[in-house]
Amino acid sequence: MSCTPHPQVMSPCADDAVSVGQALGTRGDVNFDEYGTLNLNLGQTGAEVLFDYEKESADYRFEYLYIENADDPTAASFPIPKIRTTKSFTVDFTGAPITANSVLKWRVTVPDPLHTCAGVAGSPKYVIYAYQEGLTPFPNGADFVPISFPQEQPNADYQLEAFSVEYTGIGTPLIFAAPLIIERTTVGFTFVFQGHPDAEGYFIRWRIS
Repeated sequence: MSCTPHPQVMSPCADDAVSVGQALGTRGDVNFDEYGTLNLNLGQTGAEVLFDYEKESADYRFEYLYIENADDPTAASFPIPKIRTTKSFTVDFTGAPITANSVLKWRVTVPDPLHTCAGVAGSPKYVIYAYQEGLTPFPNGADFVPISFPQEQPNADYQLEAFSVEYTGIGTPLIFAAPLIIERTTVGFTFVFQGHPDAEGYFIRWRIS
């Protein structure tokens, strides 16, 4: 591994871009941590968020990403991350249609981005260690689910950092315990579950580091 030296939200119309984000700068640098909100339109199917400050890496995690509706707290609308860059990210909306007075709330953080390497002549250098995450369909009746990484890992020595099963259908969802991982490779792994979905609309949210 080599070492190297070391806007916010917009509606579907680009002219309506309004910055309402706030950089936290928890590491003393606004390029690592930011959050914001976006008022959504009735029936909106997706959105783009532009950062106030370009992030150090596109490998940021969503500390939270959800839709809140003051008029109907039970409305089950879900944002699904699609494209992410150091300057923005996009989401598609699934589940119940977006209703009036819905708000997208988000926060991104570049996770543990800087690791000191041996410097030259007392000059420290740094490297960014990548992580990956995704939202994968959990098919009806499936006992195991193969996960494919967006980008190949440098090795298979990664850890499952976060896992959850989300349900976008109607009715009470099933509860799944943390799965086992088999066939771990640099391009993906396979989840093995005890039990399986009994309907469509289940998704697995995962993150490795």
